Amino acid sequence: MAERIHPAAMATRPHERIRAIGAHAPLLHEHLARLSEIDRCARLGRPVAAPAIEAYCTRLRGEESLIVACVVGDRVVASGELVESAEDRVFGGGNGVADLTIAVEEPHRRAGIAGRVCAELIRRAPQRRLALVRMAYAADNAAMARLAHRLGAIDREMAGRTTAEICTGWMNDALMPILFERSAGFRPLLTQ
Repeated sequence: MAERIHPAAMATRPHERIRAIGAHAPLLHEHLARLSEIDRCARLGRPVAAPAIEAYCTRLRGEESLIVACVVGDRVVASGELVESAEDRVFGGGNGVADLTIAVEEPHRRAGIAGRVCAELIRRAPQRRLALVRMAYAADNAAMARLAHRLGAIDREMAGRTTAEICTGWMNDALMPILFERSAGFRPLLTQ
């Protein structure tokens, strides 16, 4: 059984920096362009060709998203993002639900970077008034399943996709019934 990730245990290695960055950062654009088509689609939520990354980031990303990156030297090697969920935007927002997407470049995988980036995003989520973070991934993606479990998520499978939900510790009246429904066996990442 994998150990749960705790923010205090998320110390970076000396050559790594985990930090928030803007959508317009040139280092982010370069990172997204280096990703394979499959990884880019998973990270951005839809297919985006390498030449269209700048337009994608400029058009779609704004104040509602939070982007955290792992920087090694002068290069972004992993990035994760919290974006207000599509359903939340349709119904006027303010419900405190966000979708988390992440991508780690191939040479830097299996080093714990994804866990550190996700933990930092979840740590910062209450500052954005986000009570629930969701991660969606293919049901056969064992690495993401392990990561979601280590983050304390509960998950459900539907049509070959798994949605993992993580409580951030921030409470919102609109989400109280949803969170109480998920309380059985739920282990929040952050405890106050």
